[in-house]
Formats: sequence, C-alpha cells, structure tokens
Amino acid sequence: MRRLFELVVKPLATILTPGPFLGGLRIMAIDGTVFDVPYTPTNARVFSYPGSPQGTYPAFPKVRLVFLVEPVTHLIIDAFCSPYRMREGRNALKLLRSINSSMLLMWHRGLHSFF
Repeated sequence: MRRLFELVVKPLATILTPGPFLGGLRIMAIDGTVFDVPYTPTNARVFSYPGSPQGTYPAFPKVRLVFLVEPVTHLIIDAFCSPYRMREGRNALKLLRSINSSMLLMWHRGLHSFF
C-alpha cells in the first residue's frame, strides 16, 4: 500500500484552481495529529500511552501521524506514522523528502522549537 501511495499521490491543484500558489510556488503545509489505536498488547508496546494523572490510565494506546498536505485541495501528499512518544517535530523532518524547489512549505511555530 505504501508503494502504491507513493506512485499515485501527487498534488492536484492546477493553475486554474483558486489559491494554490504564492509567488509561483505551490503552497504546502505540515501538521500532525494523534489517534487512538485498539488496545492489544502489541499496540500498547509499540505505540505507547500518553501521560496521565497518578492513579489513572489512558484507555487506548496512541499513534502520532504527521502529514504533508496541499492545503487548497486538502490532499495528503506524504505521511509518517510513529509511536506516540516520538516528537512531532522530529517526524516532520522525514516529510521534507517530498518537498521540492517549486513548493513553499508552511508549518506551525512549534515544529521547529522541539527537535
């Protein structure tokens, strides 16, 4: 599936699409999120849990997803999935593999602060 994703997914916006370019560069963005994954011993070991107050336990292991998106079309161009304990900023660096000189990359201020 990963190889198919790499072969098929490309930015969709064209010059006729309103707003995808600034100064001739295609606007791209990096952001991230966290998802619950089903509890299994393997998921708990691989993905881990967030911190919680003493005496309480999170219900599900968490997976961190960081993605590169074409904001105008909302199309995810690249993604990186990791255990919850891995920082979003470190994961975002892996997505730079999909950026080229025809793109303008936006990301929020927190991504460069915690590498």
